[in-house]
Amino acid sequence: MVILGLKFFMLNLIFLLFAATLDRSGLIKRIMDLGVKKGGRVGFHILLSTIFILSPLYLFPVFLYRLPNVSKRINKERTGLTLLMAAVMLGSILLPFGNQRNLFFSTYFITMREGFSPLRELVPHIWPYWFLLLAFLNLVAYLLRVEVQDNLVKLEKVRYQEHILSGIALFFIFPLAMGKLNFL
Repeated sequence: MVILGLKFFMLNLIFLLFAATLDRSGLIKRIMDLGVKKGGRVGFHILLSTIFILSPLYLFPVFLYRLPNVSKRINKERTGLTLLMAAVMLGSILLPFGNQRNLFFSTYFITMREGFSPLRELVPHIWPYWFLLLAFLNLVAYLLRVEVQDNLVKLEKVRYQEHILSGIALFFIFPLAMGKLNFL
């Protein structure tokens, strides 16, 4: 059990480093601003889809920090914020590395079952549900006529040093997730 705890701790550290460097680089804010800059319903659909697709990678606390600034630019603020929060939560719940519980179960199965790979064995079964949920969220946003009102956004400069650091963290995430990298 000590080995399981250490592996879980290392995977958490790597993911938090990855999330922190991507947030610090300004990439998340830039992607959200591009959706807002597009404006209208298309801008909201871009924003919703981007948040849903990227939420498992960023472990969703980063998005929780960014969402209130974006929600002020949406015509139906509560409805839009609810849809964005649903996108963050549903996107991070489905994949094996989207939240702490799934991260622990993946670490547990990698440790207890030799040769088990969450990416190889779980993700192919999850993709259809993931895309179905993405289509459903966009359909609900379309039916509720949620759109982005403000399209005048100044884009921030992206810091490339943090992208390099997050790439290094990502380099360790995939082998660890496949069960091929062992720190002990």
